[in-house]
Amino acid sequence: MTGRAQVLVGLWLFSGAAVAADRWLSPPPDRVASKLVELQRDAFAEVPISAFSLAEAQLDRSSIVPLADYGAQTYKVEHLKCVAPNRLYLVRALYGNPSTGAFWLYRLDHELVVMHMYLGAGVTLRHSALVVCLDFKPTQIYVSVGGGM
Repeated sequence: MTGRAQVLVGLWLFSGAAVAADRWLSPPPDRVASKLVELQRDAFAEVPISAFSLAEAQLDRSSIVPLADYGAQTYKVEHLKCVAPNRLYLVRALYGNPSTGAFWLYRLDHELVVMHMYLGAGVTLRHSALVVCLDFKPTQIYVSVGGGM
């Protein structure tokens, strides 16, 4: 894990990440920072607001949904390239402050960790969705937020 990732995970672990209760919030287990493998930034894209209601409906009962090859077009992230044998997935995400934050995705064995890290005080959590290109089928997804002051 890179130094930047260690700092981000540290902020997330010690920031009081559970800003508000939300059923989409599912932090990873403790003491996993050393096992996280960061996904490349070009392996995922946030679903734009114009396609979010469709994504939110798909993610209502499951935190991750496998997508067909045309999933990038459906969710308006055509710039995301995913070549077989990799596969596209729609995943839940939460964010705190979109103006000062970014999503960070990590692989934890066969699980996926989705974090939104932001600067500033705790805020109300908001739902978002990401389309992710993965070379593995996640058995579980963890969704968390955190930030520093």
